[in-house]
Amino acid sequence: MASSMINSESQIGPVPVDPDIAEAMGAFSEDALSADDALDSHFDGIDPTADAEGSNHG
Repeated sequence: MASSMINSESQIGPVPVDPDIAEAMGAFSEDALSADDALDSHFDGIDPTADAEGSNHG
């Protein structure tokens, strides 16, 4: 009920919202990568079984 009241009041302008209600409305959803996912993404496309000297063709 509180979120619907805030929604209707926000048509007029900014509305202060209690942090607990804001969290229930999804204001603080976390979409960032975890530390492990960020580290794994650093090595995307690199073959961990490749020989370092054998893969250097230059």
